[in-house]
Amino acid sequence: FIEALREYVAALQAQGGLYVTLKIDEGVKPAKPEVNVMLFRVLQEAVLNVRKHATASRLAVEWLALDGGGASLAIRDDGRGFDPHALPRGHYGLLHMKERAEACGGKLDVRSRPNHGTEVRVTIADAHAA
Repeated sequence: FIEALREYVAALQAQGGLYVTLKIDEGVKPAKPEVNVMLFRVLQEAVLNVRKHATASRLAVEWLALDGGGASLAIRDDGRGFDPHALPRGHYGLLHMKERAEACGGKLDVRSRPNHGTEVRVTIADAHAA
């Protein structure tokens, strides 16, 4: 997963249009394969939303260990933000991300306000491979 993160972020940087940073906590233990797939799909959807809607210039991706053995993937942008409680009809990306996270025992948290950017964070309490 970490190598996939690095490659994906490098590809984003090569595309231009966004200044992208990546922070990886090397202390995160390997996750279950289904968790890795879910996390990567959430990352892709979040980046797609940033490119389509945010008019952001910066994007930060963080993969961090949490106390108790969990892990967290955060995607933050400095774009125009939005009200997560007032999504237009037909916009299901956040719902799909939430469903993916919950299907793997995780939680999706979206923090955003107009003109203040957006953070999408997936937290997995027990992400470790058996």
